[in-house]
Amino acid sequence: MPFLERNATRCGYTWKISQCMCFLCKSCICVGNCLQSFVQFLGWLRMHSLESCAQSRGPLQAFHPALKIVMTLGFVLCVMSCGRQEIVRLLPFILILCLFWGMSAIPMSLYFRRLCVALPFSVFAGIWGCFWDFELFCIWGMTITGGVLSLISILLRTLLCVGAILMLIGTTSLRDLALGMRQLKMPSEM
Repeated sequence: MPFLERNATRCGYTWKISQCMCFLCKSCICVGNCLQSFVQFLGWLRMHSLESCAQSRGPLQAFHPALKIVMTLGFVLCVMSCGRQEIVRLLPFILILCLFWGMSAIPMSLYFRRLCVALPFSVFAGIWGCFWDFELFCIWGMTITGGVLSLISILLRTLLCVGAILMLIGTTSLRDLALGMRQLKMPSEM
């Protein structure tokens, strides 16, 4: 990485440069270089741009924040109420989420990049069922084990729940979310 090769005498910053042991690369270089590279990495993830979509004008952005919070919580509760091996019952929720995504002004690449961040965690949680549940099921003419069916269900639930929460964040500013939670009489700690 280029920031590992720089040193404090060649960094080019006009502010005071402090020499110390950097926590990222474990060498004595300018901390500003590592922080700048870390900020560039966060820029690649575009950590701030999902909330900036809330400022754009779309049909979903016009809904009241309290209504969006209640709809999101209801959606998550309905998704989680499906049985652990009931994939077919999750399919209508995919259509509902796609409908709401179409109503929002969130770019597809940004939305799916954020959505894929949660996948490794759900794969790790669901893969263990493949080793323990060997009950056979026949779905759409295919025979699969209960563990694989449970893994697919966990993946779909993760995508649906995280997708709904990303939709809430992408269509409502943080200030409006706090205002909506206050109007719903949620505890101030939240």
